[in-house]
Amino acid sequence: MYTGVMLNLRISWLLALSASGGAVALAAGETVQGKYLRPLNDDCIAQGLGLSSLGSTTTGQYFPSEFVTDMTPQRFQTGTEDAEKFTVAYYDTYKVVVNEVANITYVLYECGSDVPDAGSVPEGAAFFQVPLTSLSVSETVPFAFLEALGVADRVHDVSPYVTSACGQKLVACGRRSPTYMGFDGVLDEAAVKEGTKVADAIIVGSAGKDAPPPLLAFDAENDPGLLRRAEWIKYLGLFFNREKKAAEVYAAIVARYEAVKKQSMAEVEAGAEPVIAWVSHYNYDGEEHFDVSFAGYKEELVGDVGGTMPAGSAQALVDAIPGTRLGQFSEDTVEFAWEAVGDEGTFASREAAEAAFLEFLSGVDAVVDESYALDPATYDFATEYGFAAPAELLVYRLDGKLSEENGYDWFESSFVRPDLALRDVQRIADSARQGENVDGFEFTWLRNIDEDPVVVVASECERIKSCDQKPDPICPFVQVCGDGKTALLLEDSYESYTDGASCRYESCDEIAGSASNDPNDENEENAAQMAAPAVVLITLLVVFVEALLQFC
Repeated sequence: MYTGVMLNLRISWLLALSASGGAVALAAGETVQGKYLRPLNDDCIAQGLGLSSLGSTTTGQYFPSEFVTDMTPQRFQTGTEDAEKFTVAYYDTYKVVVNEVANITYVLYECGSDVPDAGSVPEGAAFFQVPLTSLSVSETVPFAFLEALGVADRVHDVSPYVTSACGQKLVACGRRSPTYMGFDGVLDEAAVKEGTKVADAIIVGSAGKDAPPPLLAFDAENDPGLLRRAEWIKYLGLFFNREKKAAEVYAAIVARYEAVKKQSMAEVEAGAEPVIAWVSHYNYDGEEHFDVSFAGYKEELVGDVGGTMPAGSAQALVDAIPGTRLGQFSEDTVEFAWEAVGDEGTFASREAAEAAFLEFLSGVDAVVDESYALDPATYDFATEYGFAAPAELLVYRLDGKLSEENGYDWFESSFVRPDLALRDVQRIADSARQGENVDGFEFTWLRNIDEDPVVVVASECERIKSCDQKPDPICPFVQVCGDGKTALLLEDSYESYTDGASCRYESCDEIAGSASNDPNDENEENAAQMAAPAVVLITLLVVFVEALLQFC
């Protein structure tokens, strides 16, 4: 038996099919008052028949090889290291996804299909019905991944700090997500309870083992490699049955990244290896110092465009310049601090630290200035640091692309597009090789400090047309035929679903005709004919229930 929800009423039906003995799901959703109710739409398997299944068994698979990355239990290895961040294994009617960073197991089953028996899946697994239809996204990075996947229209609410034009449009519609997690990593249970009213999934970073559904842990930011981060689009694709799309997007990103890298390596062979540093001025709560960052992804960006980091490493720089120290919170940062605000062994005064920092800059070809600015459009290097940058030094900023509220898109969208991030740094390296800014370059996120930032506005969004727009359907990979076999989704329906095209499948008659002759075929055909009136009645009942849901 399956249940559906209409406002505060619970309506239950038990529909027995004499021919098959199967039960029929009229709607999929929570039966708890106040919880999100999944809409009846073309996402659900065999929705065109008004049925979740015909017969107690299905002879085909809901996840055929044509639409998934690999039908064998697979592990997404996200780099040359052996660490595996997430895995997926496919079964006939569901898939099991393991987030190995957060140590959480998810069971994803198709809308309209039976919920897998708890005894057949890993103990403690969280269940999600897919594809997801309404997400609450309290952080900006996951929204960028959802946009790249083409499912931004399935986001109900988003962080008010989002830079994306479509994200800003959602915020303008009043759809701001609650803050689910504090800086201490503790969940706000009241916010989660509120989120469950409008969302079938709440995306949070590293939700943790004890995070209950509908929390969905997303950990791209915790993966140190550039391409490894981007590969998390495959992880999100699993929750929307968009594995194939995610794999295609990721493959294109890798191809473009490798093309930029190959082009840059040709410059290295010519002997031009510019020194590029990532610097910032820290001044907060009585503590002040000048910093040089050696974060892994920054070293990767610089190295892959044929450049070098100053001194080669953070420790090497500390060893080379007395008075510097490794960062108090991160050993991939070098601090030029002084005794008035630092510890013994640092520089004796601000003047001494400043002189050493300027001398350090004299050996650098270009810097990416990461100092935070409340108003990037009026930012001035000399005002921020207290001294002017050396005349020959090329200075760039991270704030080349901003929201109207001055949110930095670099910290939002660059995670899913490392190819564009590398292209930006390549342009810096090319300019450094020539000793001046090369004209005609268009940056995505970085900017020459003398140029104005680009401001993204909500009106630029094309994917979301209105505040009450319903998401385009994501067609199930198969449709269940009357004999229990499955008809495959046609390729053009998979590719063009965002254009409002209907879900189209192989003909069930053709599948039945191509099947081998079986002595029981005649009996099965007679049984299907006997079940036909029941199918019509059930379909009418589904339509009636949908009408009630719309008007109540």
